[in-house]
Amino acid sequence: STYFDDAREHNRARGYRWFPAATVYSECDDLAISRGVVRAYMDRYAASAWARGDAAHCARVHNGGPRGATKRSTDAYAAKFMRVFTGSSP
Repeated sequence: STYFDDAREHNRARGYRWFPAATVYSECDDLAISRGVVRAYMDRYAASAWARGDAAHCARVHNGGPRGATKRSTDAYAAKFMRVFTGSSP
């Protein structure tokens, strides 16, 4: 399944209201909806990292899927993300 599908399923299953249940993928260009989708995905796959503010871990999950934090293939993405996130990007 896709990132959006995983987030939507989790949002519905938990009874969360991070984004409307009837939301379709094409609506993800709305900032509030896209934030809700990411929040639901992180709650499903990286809840403890999200709660403690571990941005690098969350970036790796966002990029590499549920086990993204353990994949070497997400290292470069996380490093680039953290440079931007911390304001140290050139």
